[in-house]
Amino acid sequence: MVPRASNSQADDKQKAQDQEAWFVAILNYTNRKLTKESDILHALAGMARAVQSRTHDRYLAGLWRSNLTQCLCWISNWSVAQGGLFDPKNPAPVFHHRRSEYLAPSWSWASINGQVSYESWIFNALDPIPTRRALDLMPRILEATTLPAGLDEFGSCRDGWIRLVGRARPAFTRGEGLARQTREGVYDVVEGTITEIGMIKYDIPSEAPVGELKAIACLCMLPRAERFGDSVGLALAPVAGQKDTYRRVGLCSLIKLEWYEQCGEAEMVIV
Repeated sequence: MVPRASNSQADDKQKAQDQEAWFVAILNYTNRKLTKESDILHALAGMARAVQSRTHDRYLAGLWRSNLTQCLCWISNWSVAQGGLFDPKNPAPVFHHRRSEYLAPSWSWASINGQVSYESWIFNALDPIPTRRALDLMPRILEATTLPAGLDEFGSCRDGWIRLVGRARPAFTRGEGLARQTREGVYDVVEGTITEIGMIKYDIPSEAPVGELKAIACLCMLPRAERFGDSVGLALAPVAGQKDTYRRVGLCSLIKLEWYEQCGEAEMVIV
């Protein structure tokens, strides 16, 4: 006789299935050509209501509070057509761009126009049960808030922020363009030498001008399994005039855990 799964095991399995289904839905919905860019959250509203009615989770501009750390690790799926080269002055055939009107905070995939996804190489490489080391490196989310633009909590937002405590370190990119396909190196100065410490994919390619240095902060989000020893994190840019406040500009990967362990925790706000 096959033993029945415990309620906890069954709940965990259901949560994993729900997460995967939601991530697939985001991929599909952001790939649609909508008449109005601002309709993206409204297009998902019916599904979001159905999920919330069953899970009683809190909805945050296309993300969910119960697994917010995972939900924040979306990646912008921009690419260049065969033979195309990216020119910031003429971004075709790259179609991803910041929306002309505010719909969601920068940490939501709804803040950009273009297809986004949640990559299997990230989520399939996590330890089923996070190690103590991983838990120490993951951020602690203190507050996550979105303010709806109207009466519909599943529609567009007029503001939103996340306040957290996490491990973030300054780094920079060198404007490598498409020399390495759609990603470029993340660098730090180690013992006086410029050293590549990981990779980044910018959410919007035009925000990383070719040939220009750009300062970023890398925030550790999801340490991958111990056998990899690296992590996925958010690439952040400071918001002018607001202390310890940042906006998302991309997703970092392959940064070793030891690099983050060299810094302490700090409180910050992402808008």
